[in-house]
Amino acid sequence: MKRLAAILAGAFLISTTAFSQATAILLLPVGADSTANSHYLNFYFGAMMAARDLGNEGVKINLEAIDIDSRDFLSFGNRMKIAHSDIIIGPVSTKDILSVIPMLPEGKPLISPLDTKTESLCDSLPVILASTPSRFQTDDAMNWIMSDMADTLEHSSMLVVSEGDVKPTPGTEHIHSVLDNFGKPVQISYRIYEGVEAIKTFDSHCSNKDTTSRCFAASDNDVFVRDVLRQVAEQTYKSNKVEFYGTGKVRSADISELCAASTHMSSTFFVDYSDTNIHRFVLEYRAFFGADPDSFAFHGYDVLHYFINLYRLFGEDWAKALPLYSENGLQTDFNFKNGVDGTRGTVNTAVRRIVFSAPFNSTVLY
Repeated sequence: MKRLAAILAGAFLISTTAFSQATAILLLPVGADSTANSHYLNFYFGAMMAARDLGNEGVKINLEAIDIDSRDFLSFGNRMKIAHSDIIIGPVSTKDILSVIPMLPEGKPLISPLDTKTESLCDSLPVILASTPSRFQTDDAMNWIMSDMADTLEHSSMLVVSEGDVKPTPGTEHIHSVLDNFGKPVQISYRIYEGVEAIKTFDSHCSNKDTTSRCFAASDNDVFVRDVLRQVAEQTYKSNKVEFYGTGKVRSADISELCAASTHMSSTFFVDYSDTNIHRFVLEYRAFFGADPDSFAFHGYDVLHYFINLYRLFGEDWAKALPLYSENGLQTDFNFKNGVDGTRGTVNTAVRRIVFSAPFNSTVLY
C-alpha cells in the first residue's frame, strides 16, 4: 500500500523534445488509504501508458493522480493543482463532481470519465461526459437496421420483439416510435418463461427461405434481450435467414451465439483483439504492470490520449473545439457534437458498430 501511495503522490513526467506541453490530473476514488479500488487504479495505469506513447511522439505531459478518497484530498495544495491543470479527468460520481466544480475557475471544464449518470450535469455545468449514454447505442442500432432494410427491402422483414406483460418504459416507447416510422415492422411479444411457445413464435416468422428477418429487441431487460439473441441463434441453426441487431447489452453473451445470430451490435466499448495496436498495448501493459489490461485500463488510455491530442491541437481553447476533432481509440471512440463554452457541457456521441459472423469472427465498422 505504501508503494501505491507513492505512485499516486508522484507525477508521471515524460521529458522529450516537445512541441507542445500539457498538465493533466486524474481525480479517482482508488482508496489508497485503505483497500485500493483496482478498477480505477487500472484506469490510471492505462492513462500512464497513453502519456508514455504521446511522450514518444514529442508531447511533454505532466500527469498526476489524486485519490479523492484520501483524507487530504481537499488540501490547499491539491486545490491549487486541480485549478491550474490543463486537463482535469474525474471525479467519477455526480456527488464528487459537484464537490470539485467550486474549486475551478469559472467556466473551466471537467471531464467525467465513466458514469453516464453525470450527463444530467452537462446542461448547466462545464462537464464533458467522455462515455456515450446508452440511448445513442439504441438510436444507432435502429438507424443501422433501417439502413440495411432499405437496401434489401423486397427480401427483408423487420421483427420487433417485446417482452409480454411488461409495462413500457421511456426507452421502449422511444424504440417503437422510431421503428414505427419505418414501414410496419412485425411485432412479436412473448414472456421469457414461455419456452416452446416462444420458439414456435419465431419459427412462424423466420421460416421464409427467400427473406432475411432482421430482429431488434425492444426491451430494457438485459436477460430478455439475451434470450431474444438466443432465439435468433436457434433460427440460424435451422438454416433460416435471421440477423440480430442490438446494443452493448448483449456484449456478455456467449460468443458462439453472437456469431450464430449474425449480431450487429452498436456499442460504446469494444476491444478488437485482432488489431495489432491492441496486441502491442496488451504486451506493453503486461510488461509494465504484470497483468493484462481490463476495460478500465483501455478506457484510461483512450480518454487521456484523446483529450491530450485535442489540447495539443487547439491549446487553451480545446474545450470549444471538441466538435472539430474525433478519434478512434483502442476501446472507445470520441465524437462530440458541441463544444464547451461558459456554463454548458457536452456529451460523447460516438458508437462503434461490430458485426459478428460464424465461426468466431468480429469486424469493427467505423
